[in-house]
Amino acid sequence: MKYKVVVEDGFAGNSQEYNGKLELTQNKTESILEGMNKGGDKNQDFRDDFNYVIEIANNNEVYRRKFEEGNIPRSIPEFMVKVNQNDRNLAE
Repeated sequence: MKYKVVVEDGFAGNSQEYNGKLELTQNKTESILEGMNKGGDKNQDFRDDFNYVIEIANNNEVYRRKFEEGNIPRSIPEFMVKVNQNDRNLAE
């Protein structure tokens, strides 16, 4: 799956952009795509004051969504861990 993620710091206005490609299991991919489609849930467990603009291309479908800390699906923070790991590996 190809991705583009922009993480915006809601307080300071700083942003980071990540672009790349990840190979994920079918279950993980489905979980992320479900979160991209569903969203809107109240997530009180995740607090970072960031906004996430996420664009994912999978099987010729493009999903784009903006999330805030209060409505980010649980699968997206897990996805961001993978994105950060991939970014570090590409930088080496």
